Amino acid sequence: PGTASGTILTSNSSVGKILQVKSVTKTDTFTTTSSSNYVDITGLSVSITPAANSKILVMGSLQFSNSVAGTRNHFRLYRDSNAIAIGDARSNRARSTFTSETNGAGGEMRTGSLFHLDTHGADGSTAVTYKWRAAAIDGNVLQVNMSVSDSDSASYGTVPSFLTVMEVAA
Repeated sequence: PGTASGTILTSNSSVGKILQVKSVTKTDTFTTTSSSNYVDITGLSVSITPAANSKILVMGSLQFSNSVAGTRNHFRLYRDSNAIAIGDARSNRARSTFTSETNGAGGEMRTGSLFHLDTHGADGSTAVTYKWRAAAIDGNVLQVNMSVSDSDSASYGTVPSFLTVMEVAA
């Protein structure tokens, strides 16, 4: 048999290491009819105090529906008061992290998810808050963590939404 030789490279670099993790899970429901402003989804914000040169990996999932079929819902991820991970400005289109148009009645529920690596700009001593905000564009009832009819039946489920942030050494 042959022999193998080579060099194993090692590094003491901390680049890419996870420095801290913060997470929040929302198990209750939230509703809004706000169509002109994005509103905070209560219970879905998390604060972290990152080092000046790190990055934040943001992961999240939202379960939602709307009270009326054919209704558009828009969602944004915010860092403090700034919308991040949103589409480019194009004419009159809403800039969102994700959007959905419900097209069914009864128990239709949608899931929106996110993975975003953020350059936070914090100085190492300042907390940064990430949060979900939503708008029911057509003014109907946007419902988080509940189906359209939210019927009290075993065929309808209760679901969570979450937001997790991980500080990554850069």
